[in-house]
Amino acid sequence: MTAWIFLVFILLDLLSASNESLVDFLAGNGKKFVCVHSSLTDPYLSKMMERELFHEMRVYVTWSKGIQVCSKTNFDVFITDNSLANMENIKAQLHDLKIQSSMIFVLGSLQETLECIRNNLNHYNASSFFYLGLGNSSSNVDYYQVITFPLSNTQVLQKLELDANSKILEQYDLQGVEITSQSLDWHPYTIFEPNGTSYGHLIDMTHHLARLFNFTLRSIKEPKNDWGLQSQYLKNITGVLGNVIQGKVDLSLSLWIWNLERSSVVDFSIVASDWEQLCFVPQMPKVDPTLFLRPFTTDSWIAVGLTFLIIVVCALVPLTIQSFNQTHSFMIISTSGWYFFVLLNAFYGGALTMFFANEPSIPFSTVKDVVEAFPSWNVKIREGNEIFILANASPQRPEFQTLYNRVVGNPEENLFDTYDDIMNQARLKQVVFHTFARPFFAFLKENPQHKANLRVFAKEKPQGEGIIFGKNSPLVPIFNLGIQRLKENGAMDFLAKKWEGSFQEQRFEMDVMVLSGGQVILVYILMGAGYTLGLTFLLMECLWTKYNGGSQKP
Repeated sequence: MTAWIFLVFILLDLLSASNESLVDFLAGNGKKFVCVHSSLTDPYLSKMMERELFHEMRVYVTWSKGIQVCSKTNFDVFITDNSLANMENIKAQLHDLKIQSSMIFVLGSLQETLECIRNNLNHYNASSFFYLGLGNSSSNVDYYQVITFPLSNTQVLQKLELDANSKILEQYDLQGVEITSQSLDWHPYTIFEPNGTSYGHLIDMTHHLARLFNFTLRSIKEPKNDWGLQSQYLKNITGVLGNVIQGKVDLSLSLWIWNLERSSVVDFSIVASDWEQLCFVPQMPKVDPTLFLRPFTTDSWIAVGLTFLIIVVCALVPLTIQSFNQTHSFMIISTSGWYFFVLLNAFYGGALTMFFANEPSIPFSTVKDVVEAFPSWNVKIREGNEIFILANASPQRPEFQTLYNRVVGNPEENLFDTYDDIMNQARLKQVVFHTFARPFFAFLKENPQHKANLRVFAKEKPQGEGIIFGKNSPLVPIFNLGIQRLKENGAMDFLAKKWEGSFQEQRFEMDVMVLSGGQVILVYILMGAGYTLGLTFLLMECLWTKYNGGSQKP
């Protein structure tokens, strides 16, 4: 028992000089769980250390017994009293610890500890990012960040700067480490030349970050041209996505849509937002039997038919009664009918003039409309984007499932490779194609001749897009900080305009070139008033004739 008490007082003496700095650091950076690695097994002695060291702060202390590792759920800070003799135990947990969430506090020689850290992390086969605090009885605590990169077998150990509240001022110097990105040729984000060089929107952005944080970039193309999107249940994933998950590359410089399934296997650094949409170039069919019906919508024609039926019924009623064809009611009804056809002809003539004077249009505005228009109109999906059609499928939106089944059943007829190909097809055939806005507008920026007559409809809600990293990658906070700085200084807007064009200029809304029932409602109001008046007069005349014995003409 005496030996344990002696050990506790040694620990307290070593920590007393640096305790204030340690407590401020823990409080300023949100560290709440402390794990002390020592030989202490007596609960009384553990409580004694807790009371002396952390009695003025809200730090929850979990003590380990002997050299057993602490629960990873309670691991914010390791305090060790034997110059990292238990580093192997700590290193075994780095695989499971979230980046930037853990700290090792060591009592001992500064130089020896730094050397011990380097030796223990040599050939460490996983990524990690943790903080290191070094203190002894004669100095304050020095804090470091330790980052490991298994692909390049390097480690970065950098001294931290703290503000007045002991909060970390995140500054990164990666000391020239090489990071590897893999992607496919995906204009305008990553474009590969035949000689292997690459350029593009995200390449430019990463080069800006490389200058900020002192690293180098190696960008390679996936040799099998495989994104790795078609694996079910995220098992046995191949291609770019599989290589990122398995740690064969550090990241993928393409814009990947964030979703729950992907976020469970990779980490994201969100760069922008994008949305799905359908596009087409209006085309008239070679034989169009419904051409002269399309100036009115279906609802309008139904209303016209019902009105015509009412006219016939109202006109026939007086004709079935002797001498009633000369009554005021019959004249009102017949006059109202003629007014109806005159006004209808005026509306139809104007709509027909507008219909022929403007570009040809088609009567659909939703995905459901265009799916039901098959085979007159065919929907094509860009190769690699089929997964997004399936993602939209649900019992409430069965049209996406129908569309996906067509793509899987006949990919040659329902997929396209490049925007140039699909735009050429859209000008010759009745084709609607699915695309994401940002890359498509970038294509139009370089090919403005394709903007003519282009129509866009069925826009989905914007979705977050970003670069993907292996799970728990130390590059995520580094890229997040860098992207935030590029946004603040305007560099992200500059790169977006350079590679994608201005989104405000891309207004390709679909024109409505047909008259709906609401637009011709005046015709029905006037006819309704005329028929009501005519029927009222008819009723009055019938009553007049009845009560006068039918001897007088009304």
